[in-house]
Amino acid sequence: MCEYTVERTAANLPQSATHDLFTVSGGRVVVTAVLGEVTTAVQNQANTSFLKASSTVSGAVESNISTTMALQDLPVGMLISGADGPYYNVKPQLAMNPVVIASGGAVRLSCAASNTGQIKWLLRYYPLDPGAKVTAA
Repeated sequence: MCEYTVERTAANLPQSATHDLFTVSGGRVVVTAVLGEVTTAVQNQANTSFLKASSTVSGAVESNISTTMALQDLPVGMLISGADGPYYNVKPQLAMNPVVIASGGAVRLSCAASNTGQIKWLLRYYPLDPGAKVTAA
């Protein structure tokens, strides 16, 4: 089974909202890592954030797939794993516990505040079903 990597270009943080980072189509996938890199410094203001997995199976369901991330006062180059905080050096394959997401689902970033700053994201996954894939949102 091949592992694939999808990258999302740098974008502003969601402003007191939840936005899709990646979408799943064509079948189920196992997400093995989600890694962010700060490209524009993040403002020093409290901003409790989570990575979430959403599903359209049996209605709209959303679950946290990361521990609480404090996305505040982060310099350019800081890596965010979603495992237990920001780091300068993170092994992407250890960034989170694997999670299965069904077709029509997404990996999302939820931010409690409206902080300035930009992050680019990388996601690694294995397709479980033929034709399953992940694309940047």
